[in-house]
Amino acid sequence: NKLFEIVVVSSGAERAKKLAEQAMELIKSCLPWESEEPNTIMTSYKGFYLQISISDVHPLIVFCFVRAIPENSELSLERVNEVNLLGILGCHCINLEAGCYTYRTVTWLESELSRARLVEILDRCIEDAVKGYINLLS
Repeated sequence: NKLFEIVVVSSGAERAKKLAEQAMELIKSCLPWESEEPNTIMTSYKGFYLQISISDVHPLIVFCFVRAIPENSELSLERVNEVNLLGILGCHCINLEAGCYTYRTVTWLESELSRARLVEILDRCIEDAVKGYINLLS
């Protein structure tokens, strides 16, 4: 029984690692990335700084969109909570000390990532991020 459990866990970890490697290669071929760390790339995307991280332990991709908040913007944590209640796909945050807005979402990698699926995810994310940013500043 224990030998079987070890094999199953190892098989899942190997699958996650292969999905992560394939996804990262596809993302790097589709986006003009600026810098790279292990399992992470940074780039600009439609007016946002974008960090994409992929777990090679769990089949996950994390998208983090960041944009500066204009000086003298009046933002409140209550407004952030309101914006988060309206969204269902990601999390909207502000960092008043750093002066930035962040939209973060996580997507499961159930199979190999295709170019079409990547574009679909990015389009959905950027739509949510732009809405959140505008709602926070309005």
